[in-house]
Amino acid sequence: MLLKTKFVLMLLVIFFLFTAVDFATSRFVIFPSFAELENNEAMKNSERSVRAVKREIHYLDALCHDWSAWDETYTFVEKQHNDYAEANLLMSSFVNNNLNLIYICNKDRKVVWGEIYDLQTLKPVQPADFPKQEFPEKHPLIPEPTEETSLENLSVSGIFMTARGPMMIASRPILTSNNEGPSRGTFIMGRFLNEKTVALLVEQTQVKFRIFLPETLPEVFRKEIPHLRPHDPPYIRHDKGDIHLLVFTAFPDIKGHTAFLIESESPKRICAVGATVLTYAFFSSITAGAAVIIFVLLLMQRAVLNPVANLTKHVLFVRTSGDLSKRLSVSRKDEIGTLQTEFDRMLAKLEAQAVQLADINEQLKADIAKREQIEDALCRSEKYYRMLLYSMHEEIIVVDTKHLITDANKDFLPTAGQDRENAVGQHCFNVYSGFRELFDSLRDSKLRNVFLTGGSYSCRHHHKAANGSALWTDLLLSPMTDESGDVTHVIIAMRDATAEARLEKQFRQIQKMEAIGTLAGGIAHDFNNILMSVMINVEFALKKSKGNTGVCESLELSLKACYRARDLVEQILTFSRKTEQERIPLIVSPIVGESLKMLERTLPAGIEIHQHIAAESATVLATPTQIHQIVFNLCINAAHAMRKSGGILSVSLVEDFFDLPAVQIHPKIEPGHYLRLTVKDTGHGIQPEILDRIFDPFFTTKNPGEGTGMGLAVVHGILKGIGGGVGIESEVGKGSVFDVFLPLIEGGKTIE
Repeated sequence: MLLKTKFVLMLLVIFFLFTAVDFATSRFVIFPSFAELENNEAMKNSERSVRAVKREIHYLDALCHDWSAWDETYTFVEKQHNDYAEANLLMSSFVNNNLNLIYICNKDRKVVWGEIYDLQTLKPVQPADFPKQEFPEKHPLIPEPTEETSLENLSVSGIFMTARGPMMIASRPILTSNNEGPSRGTFIMGRFLNEKTVALLVEQTQVKFRIFLPETLPEVFRKEIPHLRPHDPPYIRHDKGDIHLLVFTAFPDIKGHTAFLIESESPKRICAVGATVLTYAFFSSITAGAAVIIFVLLLMQRAVLNPVANLTKHVLFVRTSGDLSKRLSVSRKDEIGTLQTEFDRMLAKLEAQAVQLADINEQLKADIAKREQIEDALCRSEKYYRMLLYSMHEEIIVVDTKHLITDANKDFLPTAGQDRENAVGQHCFNVYSGFRELFDSLRDSKLRNVFLTGGSYSCRHHHKAANGSALWTDLLLSPMTDESGDVTHVIIAMRDATAEARLEKQFRQIQKMEAIGTLAGGIAHDFNNILMSVMINVEFALKKSKGNTGVCESLELSLKACYRARDLVEQILTFSRKTEQERIPLIVSPIVGESLKMLERTLPAGIEIHQHIAAESATVLATPTQIHQIVFNLCINAAHAMRKSGGILSVSLVEDFFDLPAVQIHPKIEPGHYLRLTVKDTGHGIQPEILDRIFDPFFTTKNPGEGTGMGLAVVHGILKGIGGGVGIESEVGKGSVFDVFLPLIEGGKTIE
């Protein structure tokens, strides 16, 4: 941008700032004073209209006082003769005094004489607000004498709201002409504040105003004007045409409530005149400012801008041509002349140094080209190895001698549960809290040993996740050395081995169960043959000893022990699957119900059975004995857990469907439709450390003589044989829940 353009723009900015300041001063300083004067005038007009209404009420009160403090009125209230009414209470009295209402009451508030007329039709009217016979107690129009107010000054005057609109009212006690009592009643005068009355007041005050009842206020005003009360300041409103000011004032009734709103209208003459004067002044200032700017611009063009333009032209010539020998001829003695002379001296120095810079530049170009080749090779090598590191499946971090993480190969570190940017720079034992015994710098940890010895270390580490689940991680710690052989960093590679560990554990459990089953099956067959021989001989001896009571009792006890041993052998054979029973389609719900009825008679009194049998026609492929054994073994274990404190044994039977996400929760269950049998107790629960062993044969937490440890093993063997499964959830102190899953079938013969 040329200097001349900048200078012109600067002058224009100054001009516009001057214009803006002048306009702002006129608009926001001077003009508001006109508006304030106009608002004050509007407020005075509003006060005049209010005073006009109050003055009319005062005149009405004075007229009421003239009639109430009159001996003839005083006598009329007592004797009630017609002469007073015929001489004074005529239609002409209403018309001449512009009265709509005259009421005379005695001291008992009974109406002695009262009429209300519509002065336009000269016909009587009777609003419901004025009784014909008697005024009630505490009526606002009946003045109550007080100790502070004399009878002469006792009065009620103001606005009284009627069904026909607001009425100016005055009420005084009836006294003698000397304002002496006692009072014989109340004299009331009223005049409707209608449009005709308001028009007369407008003519008197020369202020245009109207009255509105709150409920008759136009909708456009009702949304804008707040709810005014008698003591609130007036509200000023500018109309749409911006020609008048409207002032709204609340006028009270004799009870102090808002009777109506007085809207006074004032023309906006002051602001109009002020705006015209300010407009003339504003344009005059603009004209003067423009003339000053043009004069200053011409002066600067001659003294400054032209010499600067010549110097600029010379500089541009040197730049475009590269001729450093070109010089200026200067005769000025001011700052611009000094600038031109010094520029010539600078050109001379530049001309001498140009040759030296050319040689140095050639050498720098050669050095830069060589360095760029080296940096490019380093960048490609770093990019290759970083991509190789990031593409690895393992989670890898680099730790320095202070055990701080300096780098990682993933944006999110799943083992640590943190982002890479948050983990880098922190101690590794804080980021990987589950590996503290391996990484802690203050202990004799494995990481510290790698730094000290320079040897690698690998292990499978067991730790817990944030949700409490057990995790297994394979770790490999490898040292990084510098040129002198010192370990400067350790690379830690981590791989989640939880799935592998669980599979290995399940495989070992299956091997153990199969070995125990094979061993138990072999022993059970041999023991069963011996037991059958014993049972036959005991039964034979029992038949031979029917006459000997003592011997029979002993033999019966022995026979019962044999039966128990036989049942134990059957459970062992069932677990080991050495005995095969023909499975048939059968409905499970009747068998479960029958089993629960048998259990109700054997359970302790403090245990309640709650059952929910929803799948009443669901069919599975099994034997009734297998279903009985599953229900009995699970329910007996649940009852044993509640034997001391009692509780609730809940049994439910519903249909369920396992899809792939559900199979992940129960990995031993194949996808498909199942019948789910749930047995829930509120007992002491199962310790977490023995949950993996509860299905082992002969494993029990019961006291000696209370159980054999075969119940859950038999359930597990039955479910394994029919293709089902079992799941368990337990919390110490709250109870356990066993879910048995039986594969559903369709078709076939149903046995109930």
